[in-house]
Amino acid sequence: MLANEKRNAYLEIGPTLLLPLKGKGFKLDLVGEEPVDGKPATAVRATGPDGKDFTIHFDKESRLPIKVSGRVVDWEGDEYTQDTWLDDYKDFDGIKVAMKSRVKKDGANYIKSETTDFKVLDDVAPDTFAEPK
Repeated sequence: MLANEKRNAYLEIGPTLLLPLKGKGFKLDLVGEEPVDGKPATAVRATGPDGKDFTIHFDKESRLPIKVSGRVVDWEGDEYTQDTWLDDYKDFDGIKVAMKSRVKKDGANYIKSETTDFKVLDDVAPDTFAEPK
């Protein structure tokens, strides 16, 4: 289950922060141009430390990630293709954040979400990430 959750994190955090994709264990390959919803986009394949790949599509005009696709495993152990579209970017103190996302599971609508606010914390208490007792 831990491996599956790490995989899910790669698909969620990697395209948002991008910096982890330059780290140890990741390999990036240019796939080429693949339009997303009619917009010109460049696709990059990222292979994670687990050896599994996923694809990030970047809008050619804004250069922001607009779609992420990869195989994931859910809590029941079922594997499926997850496609996530990122949209409606807003700037928060120099950080561009996708305010809307929609997810499809094997082509079927799965989740739609909308972010209403985003803020960078200057300081976070160390126990915030401590293991629960």
